[in-house]
Amino acid sequence: MKTNILLPTLTALFVATGANAAQYRPVKMSYGAQTRPFIGVTLGAQTLNWKDTYKNAADIDDITMPQDFFSFGIETGFRFGNYHEIYNGGLSLNFDISTGDNAEYYPSYIKVSENKNMSISATYDNYIRLSGDKLKRIDLVLGFGGGAFDEITDYDHLGTSTLFPEYPFPSDDNSWSAAVALKAGFEFEITENISLSTNARMFIPLKSDYDIGSSFIFGGSVKYIF
Repeated sequence: MKTNILLPTLTALFVATGANAAQYRPVKMSYGAQTRPFIGVTLGAQTLNWKDTYKNAADIDDITMPQDFFSFGIETGFRFGNYHEIYNGGLSLNFDISTGDNAEYYPSYIKVSENKNMSISATYDNYIRLSGDKLKRIDLVLGFGGGAFDEITDYDHLGTSTLFPEYPFPSDDNSWSAAVALKAGFEFEITENISLSTNARMFIPLKSDYDIGSSFIFGGSVKYIF
């Protein structure tokens, strides 16, 4: 599975970079409260959990729905608080888009559609310092917020099905839903201006008749802090 390939790679990257971080001695930050904006790029492995009603309808037609994707995006926001305090706060804005994967008839593997997804979210982030020294921060990060989730379907217009009774298949579709966004992970200060994070983010679409029950992105980001 794509998740099994990407996660060990990300883990090795963060461990190696974290080990090198000990070589850096960031400029000692001011004891006063600060607001520091940042911008970064994200990468991760994404898993979709389809709702049972939709998945059961697909199973009737012997259609396998894709679940694992690569996800990448950008994030920006700001962090505030006293550098030397245990607690800091912040706000993150994320835009994520996945690569595409196919829904297929089984066992013929005839393509039904290409599926991908996109999300826009904002979270309030709680940074809780874990490191015991005053030279660099390692933080537990817990975030919560909301946004919008988009299911993107490009149909191949082949055949008929119970799931899609129209013939030909419906037009290509973007299906939006408001969503709750949750985040849990760690952030590692590499220099005064560079940090790495590793985290899990969860999206829960709120639309009652939506096809997707939840989505997870396991990965992280590289950020430049101004």
